[in-house]
Amino acid sequence: MIRALKEKMAASMGMKLVAAITGVIFALMLLGTVFVARMIMEGQYRNIETRGRELGVFLGKAGTDPILYKDMITIDALASEAVKSPDILYTFVMDVSGTVLNTVTAGFNRDNPDVKALLANEKSEDVAAIADKVKQQMDVLEVAVDIAVGGTKFGTVKMGFSREGAKKSARNIALLLLGTSGGIVLVLAAIVYAMTRRMVVSPVTEAVA
Repeated sequence: MIRALKEKMAASMGMKLVAAITGVIFALMLLGTVFVARMIMEGQYRNIETRGRELGVFLGKAGTDPILYKDMITIDALASEAVKSPDILYTFVMDVSGTVLNTVTAGFNRDNPDVKALLANEKSEDVAAIADKVKQQMDVLEVAVDIAVGGTKFGTVKMGFSREGAKKSARNIALLLLGTSGGIVLVLAAIVYAMTRRMVVSPVTEAVA
C-alpha cells in the first residue's frame, strides 16, 4: 500500500506539490508549537517562584519570633501547613547559622508518593540532607527567602516545588496545539491538492493528450 502510494505520488505533479507544501507548513507549525510550549513552561516556572517568595515572606513574618526563641513547635506547625499544598515537596526554616529549626515530620509532603517512598527508607533526621536527596531524585524548583527585620537577617525559608505539574500542563497544551495544527495542515493539503488538480494538472493533461 505504501509502495503504491509512493508510485502514485511520483507520477503525480499535484501530489508532489501538496506533499512539499504540507511538509513545510507542518514543520513551521511544529517549531511554533515547541516555542509556545517552552514559553508557557517558563512562565509557569516564574509563577511558581513568585508564589514561593510570597509564601516565604508570609512564613518569615509569622516565624520571626519563633525563630528568635527557637520555638520548634510553632515552626513545625508553620512548615506542616505549607507542605499541604500539592506542588510543595518540602519546606524548612533555618536560623542565621544555617541550623534547621523544623523536624523531618513537619517539613516534607508525605502525600506525594515519591517523597513518601524516600522518607520510608530514610533513617536520618537531617532535614537539609533529605531535601538534597529529594532534589537529586525529582525535578525540583527550590525557592529561598531570607527572613529579616529592619535589615537584620534572622534566618531563611527554603521551599521545594515540583516542576512536574508545570511540565504536564505545557505538554498537554503542546499536544493540543500539535493536533490542531495537524488538522489544519490536512485541510489545507486537501484544498491545495484539489486546486492543483483543477487549475494545473487537468489542463496540462488535456494539452498533452
